[in-house]
Formats: sequence, structure tokens, C-alpha cells
Amino acid sequence: MLFRSSLPDRDRLGQLSRMGDELERVFGRRPRGAWLAERVWEPDLPATLHDGGYEWTILDDAHFRAASIPEDRLWAPFVTEDQGKRLTVFGTEMGLRYRIPFGEVDDVIGYLRDHATEAGDRVGVMGDDGEKFGAWPTTWEHCWGSGQWVERFRSEEHTSELPVTVRNL
Repeated sequence: MLFRSSLPDRDRLGQLSRMGDELERVFGRRPRGAWLAERVWEPDLPATLHDGGYEWTILDDAHFRAASIPEDRLWAPFVTEDQGKRLTVFGTEMGLRYRIPFGEVDDVIGYLRDHATEAGDRVGVMGDDGEKFGAWPTTWEHCWGSGQWVERFRSEEHTSELPVTVRNL
């Protein structure tokens, strides 16, 4: 979601409402979460997103790294708040972001497996521009055409005995 943090609250809420309305019209349900594009973050965004009906967001992990959060803690959600309004925040994990969809499918599955725990208490999140799935030169062919990266990944995730569940939010 391209979100302008410099907008006044009423305009931010209007943008969130309009986007939610359109997604509900197209997909039959309102979004509960949003990916904040281009490393956008301001301390007052939790209140705005909360007031707009959002429960969670995906934020570039560069923010967590800048706050000196250790790498192994990036595989868990965080909770933040503004004005008492809570928001769950997932960091989009850099290793996944760089591998999907350009790495080999086996490498992505191996990376997920390497970061999984027996307790199942980790979550790896990848939120990124959709451009790399078809708008950039050669990416459509790689992902959906003869390269079939997305289909190969979806197939492998179901047959790899991966100790995690992969889902689209």
C-alpha cells in the first residue's frame, strides 16, 4: 500500500478507507493488514492504521536493523502503539525478500527450513513490490511464463515436508 505519512490524519484515513472499500469490492473482504511501501514509517502511523481498521502491517526490516534488533528476533511479530492504539508489526525478512522470486525454489525452501524451529514459533514474512513478479523486464516470463517460478514454489511448499505453512495474507 502506498501510504503518504505526510498527509493529515483525515486524508490518511480517507485513503485507507477508499483502499479498503475497493479491495472489499474486488475480493469480497476488507483487508486487516497492509504492507507499507518504500520504507515508510512514522511514530504516529499505528494510530492511523488502527483507526483505519487495520490490525497489522508489514514493515521493511531496515527499520528493525536500525533499532539494533538482533537478526534472530526478526522472525517474530512486534507490537507497537500510538495514543494507546496497538498495531502488530511484521518485518519483511531481507533474506526472503532477496530470494523471492530470484533465487532457486530449493534455496528458498532451504532458507525457510534453516530458520524454522521445532516449536513452530517463528514467522518469516516477505512483503515487497509486485513489480518483481511481472512488471520488471523478464520477470513475468520468469514468474508466470516458461520459468513458472511461482507455480514451482507453490508446488514445492506443499510437497517439501517444510515444517512451516506458507500463506498469502
